[in-house]
Amino acid sequence: MKPLMNEDFLLTTPQAKKLYAMGAGKLPVIDFHNHLSTQELYENRTYENLTQVWLSHDHYKWRLMRSCGIPEEYITGSAPDKEKYDRWVQAVSTAYGNPLYHWTHLELWRYFGIDEALTMENKDRIWAACNEALKCLPPRKLVEMQNVKLLCTTNDPAEDLKYHRLLADWKVQVVPAFRPDRALQIGKADFPDYIRKLMETAGGMTEGSPTGGTLTCRDILSALARRLDFFMSFGCRISDHSLEGILYVPCGETEADAVLAGRLAGNMVTAREAAMYASFMLLKLAGMYKARRMTMQLHMGALRNISVRNFTELGQDRGFDCISDRCFAEELSGLLSAMENGAGLPRTILYPLDPKAWTAVSAMAPCFCCRGDGPAHVQPGAAWWFNDHEEGITRQLKEYAVSASLGNFAGMVTDSRSLLSFPRHEYFRRILCRLLGQWMAQGEIPEDYDGCHKIVEAVCEKNAEEMFKL
Repeated sequence: MKPLMNEDFLLTTPQAKKLYAMGAGKLPVIDFHNHLSTQELYENRTYENLTQVWLSHDHYKWRLMRSCGIPEEYITGSAPDKEKYDRWVQAVSTAYGNPLYHWTHLELWRYFGIDEALTMENKDRIWAACNEALKCLPPRKLVEMQNVKLLCTTNDPAEDLKYHRLLADWKVQVVPAFRPDRALQIGKADFPDYIRKLMETAGGMTEGSPTGGTLTCRDILSALARRLDFFMSFGCRISDHSLEGILYVPCGETEADAVLAGRLAGNMVTAREAAMYASFMLLKLAGMYKARRMTMQLHMGALRNISVRNFTELGQDRGFDCISDRCFAEELSGLLSAMENGAGLPRTILYPLDPKAWTAVSAMAPCFCCRGDGPAHVQPGAAWWFNDHEEGITRQLKEYAVSASLGNFAGMVTDSRSLLSFPRHEYFRRILCRLLGQWMAQGEIPEDYDGCHKIVEAVCEKNAEEMFKL
């Protein structure tokens, strides 16, 4: 049987093949948004088998297995690792059209040199070969194999960044992203406990404010500013926010303090009150980012934990989220405008999860670039989560191109918890070269390989480098 993986994978024109061969696959990887464990990277323990590295953290794979009717015992349960692997092969081997099919085979090819399709017939042989190879492939080696230059993990402000400190001498730069969602999610049940923890971590107080009165938004913002400066001492140059529900409701400090006081007194808040508090806090945080010349990421449109039963039994980040189809263009534009007219609008990357919102967001972004720091001060981000497949990536690139200059795009991120996810950058690069090659072949752009290669270099490496001043 013809190998599934080869150097022309996804490259459908001679122009695309030539452009990719100019070095797209060899460019360093700067993955500025992922959820990898720094503890796992630091401890650097080899995996016993393919299941441990492939299935332990990846809710993408878990969702596919559940859709195939595979019992939870073989997904996140207590079944032996070999049996979990067998069920995964059962699920993915015929999942044609699913990005997991391509990712699985890219991972087998790039980490283990296996270019054939994974099937129920060869699964035992591939299991044995990969397990043998893993004996010499601890976590850091797996990362190095993909020419990763920088990893930007996602971290809560209250974290001590212990493992970032311990990884400081590694050849791959590992920096934190500042994700203060829990300090803004005032409606969550654990919000009061989290605020107490944050204040203690930041050197604040355990009861009341530093002056002995009621805790205020300004107190929490001061604590977040101290933690942000701490993060920046570890190379942090980017923040991340997940915006769910109502994105923006104008709110003054007095109103936000009143909502906060009621919540800390044990009262529940309405959805609108929660949005008021979060909006006030986010505007102030944006000013902090602007003053520190940071980049802010806004992820929008996830509908979380929609299966109450499964969430209750298995917990969050287990694959029970989906896309919200809520319209938010007016709220988002109001939020960005308020930042621009307030403490400041930092460089911002917008990630709408619902693809129906891509056109609106792509059209909106250039409206906020007049007084920015450099090109594409506000821009749409990469196709993510339910969209980082072949068609989704292609469409996102086209949406970006028709609204702005493609060469300014910040590029791909894995948004992953899996250490084997880095070939997704190769997947993206091949799709980018295919798109440019198709435009060349159709006469829509000049057959200018040097010019197109400069765009590929910028999108896949240099623009992200600029964000971190590497």
